[in-house]
Amino acid sequence: NNGLINIEKGRWYRIEQRIKMNTPGVSDGILQVWVDGVLAVNRTNILWRTVSNLKIDGVFFTFGYGGNDETWYAPDDRWDYFDNWIVSTKPITH
Repeated sequence: NNGLINIEKGRWYRIEQRIKMNTPGVSDGILQVWVDGVLAVNRTNILWRTVSNLKIDGVFFTFGYGGNDETWYAPDDRWDYFDNWIVSTKPITH
């Protein structure tokens, strides 16, 4: 599905993400995303870095509609709720 996930209004989802840094200079990094326990994204060939001193030291989250022109804009104000965040260096469920 190319990583596209359709989110239905008024429904809670369990979204889990795994990121593994690559060997410096080698495209062996990993990005996996599960939605309600179903693997939706599975990329195992990512080049995140080319030097070993680049490491994950934080988390940044953003959420939006995407696109690059006004046809992607939300038609009115929208609210999204997020709950029960967990950040871990070890697998939680996968």
